[in-house]
Amino acid sequence: MIEILLIGLLLIYRYVWRLNFFNPAFLILIVWTIGYVCYLMFPTLYAIEFETKAILGAYLILFSLTSILIQGIFKRYSACPQININTISYINEKLLIFLNYLAFFGGIFYIYRYVSLYISIGDLSYYFYLVRSSALSGESLIDNSGRLMGNLPSFSMIIFVILFYVYLNKKTKKYNSHYKFLLIVGFLSSSLMQLVEGARSGLVQYLLILFAIYFLSGRTLTKKFLGYFSLIIFLFGVISVFSRIHTDDKNIFEIAYLIMEHIVLYAYGSLKSIDYFFNENIFISHGVFYGYISSLNQFLEIFMLNTLDTKLSIEQMQFVEIGPDLFTNVYSFLAVYIFYFGFLGTVLTIVGVSIVVTIIYQLKNYHPIFLLLYAVIVPAIILTTFHDYFFAYIPYFVRVILLSILIFYKFKIDIKNIIREIRFYIEVRKESILKRL
Repeated sequence: MIEILLIGLLLIYRYVWRLNFFNPAFLILIVWTIGYVCYLMFPTLYAIEFETKAILGAYLILFSLTSILIQGIFKRYSACPQININTISYINEKLLIFLNYLAFFGGIFYIYRYVSLYISIGDLSYYFYLVRSSALSGESLIDNSGRLMGNLPSFSMIIFVILFYVYLNKKTKKYNSHYKFLLIVGFLSSSLMQLVEGARSGLVQYLLILFAIYFLSGRTLTKKFLGYFSLIIFLFGVISVFSRIHTDDKNIFEIAYLIMEHIVLYAYGSLKSIDYFFNENIFISHGVFYGYISSLNQFLEIFMLNTLDTKLSIEQMQFVEIGPDLFTNVYSFLAVYIFYFGFLGTVLTIVGVSIVVTIIYQLKNYHPIFLLLYAVIVPAIILTTFHDYFFAYIPYFVRVILLSILIFYKFKIDIKNIIREIRFYIEVRKESILKRL
């Protein structure tokens, strides 16, 4: 019943209102509808309770209809110019290329430390087991506590995304050799930084951002693109074989089925696990909420005020069985909001998130900053079946804005005038000191 309702809405959105795939109202519904259909196709997965489907469907439709409403308001009262990167008067290509080279060489050192760890272990399957366990526990196998090392993977990812966007859209051939070289080595470096530390979800998010940039830049589906996409799915399957799937005494067709089942488990396990969340007292961890509320509590303690009862900690969430010998510990973005804000608070949160996301979507053709922001939002929408990334991506949004400002805005710095000001300040300080003496 819920599946039919969602499919009906998607048909109206696509063929009556002509919404494109990346429209937030359409995108969030199609992602979850595919998940419901997958549960019907894989009989090994346990059935989802109707009440759970109804609750999830109501929140998803609320998000979607709020987005439709905001888009209608924009069409009636706003007239944002439709521009692209070629209409922008300034792009600091030298700085963009320099930052990508910096990220590349930093990435080599970052990856080298993990490769050294693998060599010391000597077994690829056991290595993936260790990095997977460390990712789940939140304890890295290698010390990345420094600010530089801790932020290098995200910096490398974002600066490469900007490079990819500029290359796809710029008309001039200036610096093309640097772009082509960095598109290869920069992608490999930034991807491996995610993979070697067991951050499969980080790699998936990265690839989704690049796909979004590709299509939002006006590119169409080509055979080459489909080939790359198929290769990525194949590599994901290979990683799954090494990290989770036991292939003993299984033929190629059984292994292929297990890989597809694992992809469905990875992407849509929350559709069943949220049953357990509603029926049992399951803790939901969220690092961003933990950090913000912990900081607020420290501030309140200074003035001896009551701190917030947050139920917060950073710990691995409980695994639940969603099929015979199939376990997951992801519960979707809705479980996160319901756990922290309650059912009514989730309504307000969904409406607020939908409004912000839709505004950025409507402004995506106004300036590259908004298009890049929406490209980062796309995986947050797609991975709503996995966890909340709208709030978790706040640090990414800040980095996208700051780096985009450096690349797309011209800052005139008069070095000679700065030196004169410093000298004048020093002279004034000298005279002040001499008078006191």
